[in-house]
Amino acid sequence: MPEPIPEQIRATCLKAADCLMLLASQAREPRLMEVCSLGLREYAHQYYAYQSCVKTAAPFIQELAAEVSGLCPGGSHSPDGGHDMAFVLVEALALIMREAVLRKGNHQPTSEQEAVMRYFEQSGHWRHGEGSLVTDYYYTRIPIDVMHSLVASLRPLFEKAPGQV
Repeated sequence: MPEPIPEQIRATCLKAADCLMLLASQAREPRLMEVCSLGLREYAHQYYAYQSCVKTAAPFIQELAAEVSGLCPGGSHSPDGGHDMAFVLVEALALIMREAVLRKGNHQPTSEQEAVMRYFEQSGHWRHGEGSLVTDYYYTRIPIDVMHSLVASLRPLFEKAPGQV
């Protein structure tokens, strides 16, 4: 199956975000649906920025692109009203957005990024140290990889040129 082009992914994210907002009022966790919708809109609007800066969480970008279409009517993941897929997408969005925010350094996260990451951290679904792949990426692997990248980019500034003391 050919990989979708960026405009298809962006349009699908926006369509799925609309679907989630319609489902939110009847969902068992309306906030999950709302946060996922916000995150998908942010991702769609900033698609190219995320593609250019996210390295460690890149597999989750691929997962998001592959799964997001299942939220819309006719999608393969809608029997539970989209709840399980919204849960998976919030996981992917949180990882993608956390890495993007950390790589930007001192820039403030957008309100959408903040909402997704706050939900991830405070909802009780994902706990630091629980041992899942997602929490390991969020709390440990992504911050460490970003720090390693930063150190690697600064290394030439501190290395001595040949012949220097």
